Order: sequence, then structure tokens, then C-alpha cells
Amino acid sequence: GTGSAEKSRRIPVAAASISGSNIFSAAEMKDEEERFRMLTACPACAGTDIRGYRKGTFSGRLTQDEIKITDSQYGKTWDLSVCGRCGHIFANPCPSAEYLTSLYSHVEDPLYDDEAAGRSKNFLSILRRLEKLIPEKGALFDVGAATGILLDLARRRGWEPAGIEPSSWAVRSAADKHGLGVIEGTLESASLPEGRYAAVTMVDFIEHTPLPFEAVRKARSILRPAGILVL
Repeated sequence: GTGSAEKSRRIPVAAASISGSNIFSAAEMKDEEERFRMLTACPACAGTDIRGYRKGTFSGRLTQDEIKITDSQYGKTWDLSVCGRCGHIFANPCPSAEYLTSLYSHVEDPLYDDEAAGRSKNFLSILRRLEKLIPEKGALFDVGAATGILLDLARRRGWEPAGIEPSSWAVRSAADKHGLGVIEGTLESASLPEGRYAAVTMVDFIEHTPLPFEAVRKARSILRPAGILVL
């Protein structure tokens, strides 16, 4: 893990900040500050050769609207660092896993399903490639399942679908639209059967978690022997 090599530093804040039409008090900014961590070790390999990579383009206070899939801030980033050992690029300072989960749990994104046709085309391509490797199919677990579009396609093609998603709204939508029982929560904290799944999919997920090592380790534990992780 990376916890022992990870240290928190305080990020100086002014008395007040104006972002767009929002004005934040010093107390609100301090609360925001404490939700971010300056990493001194790579979250993927725990290497300590950390270098600045690119200055961030995102400014303002992070809310659930800024992290939904169809947000208007898409493509903007925080300050990025790169690991000299493995090449992993990551946000630094980095929002804590707990903070991100608290935001994702409140995300509502109706526009996501409005783009279902295009998303289905992409997911179908992924499933077809996966089925060349696992023609007998089996149990498939989707991490960050959103409203269940991939899982619904997988079920129609003969897979046994399961998944997890932090957004309460998305979990309800998956149940209402597709009859899917997606777990509400996060992969790292979920109690899941070990050695159960033929495939674990992480589509548009691994680059959004501050705990990539832990996520891949958990995926490995729930995959059956010779199972496949899709990133």
C-alpha cells in the first residue's frame, strides 16, 4: 500500500476566495484544504521519485457537478505530478478517497443516459474483445457501473452481471431502467467474494481514483484464476 509513505501538508489559503459567482469564507476554504493531500509517494507503486509534470487548469471549489461524467469542466486538471519510477501521472495535491466518495455519492447526471447509444457502441466493442479471450463468458463485475449500460449489454450477451457505483442516483437508475442490482459503494470498501469473477471492468475509472494500487489489488482478489481485468 501507499499509506505509510503518504504525508499530508497544509496548503496556504487566503481569508476569502471568489470563484465565478461563488464566494467562499476562510472557514470553507480551510475545510476544502483539509480534504486534499500533498503526496510524497506514488499512489500506484509507492516510489518516492516524484516530479512536477504539468500545472493545473482547474480552479474553483470542487463539487459533485464538477466530477459528473458530462461536466462542463471535462479536460481540466489539478496540478499533476509524475512518478520517475513507474511513470504514473496523478493529481498532486490529491483529493482524499473519502472526499471524492462523498461527492460521487451525490452525483446526478441525466445527460449520461442521453448519450446511451454512443456509450453502448463503445461498451459493445469492449465486450466483443473480452469475449475473444473468454468465449465461455461467466460472471462480470463492473467498477464505476454508473447507470448500468455496460452491465445491461453484458447480460444480453450471456454474461452474469454485477457491479458497484458510489452515486445513489445512478444505482437507482440502473435498477429502474435495467433491473440491475448494482451495489452502492466503493470497490475498496466493498465486501466481495474472492475468486468469483471471470472479468472485472474498470472503464473510465482507474484515472479517477486516488487509490489505483488498492483498486487493482482488490480486482485481482475477486478475479478467478486466469480472469481478466479490463482498464
